[in-house]
Formats: sequence, structure tokens, C-alpha cells
Amino acid sequence: KTIPADDGICKNASQLRQDSTKTLKVPDALHLATSITHRSDLFITDDDTLRKIAIKYIETINLEQWHNKFYK
Repeated sequence: KTIPADDGICKNASQLRQDSTKTLKVPDALHLATSITHRSDLFITDDDTLRKIAIKYIETINLEQWHNKFYK
């Protein structure tokens, strides 16, 4: 499903970047903000920097954990 980055998502992404002292890249901030805004059940990433930030806001796992959780 494609979700447009509306003003609310962009503002949330900006706040996430500010809170992370700008270590969060813009595309990652938009991805995370979209997931948070739309109340996703789970955020999946293999980017350790993004994972460490995302876990503060939403249940977050890496691809290996996802595979083990759903395919074993």
C-alpha cells in the first residue's frame, strides 16, 4: 500500500530527525513517521541506526528476527 507523505507525516518526520540529533536520514524519518502515524503493528529494518531510534516509538525487529518469527 502506498501512503502519501502528507503534512502530518512530514512534521512527524522532522520532529523525529530533531529528536535524533539529525542522525536519522530524511527517507528513514519519513518511513518511520509513516509507520507511527498509521499505527503499524511492526516496523522492520536491517539498519541498526534506524532500529535503535525506531524501537523507542514502535515495536521494531530486523529481517532475521522477522523471518524467525513468521517462517520457522
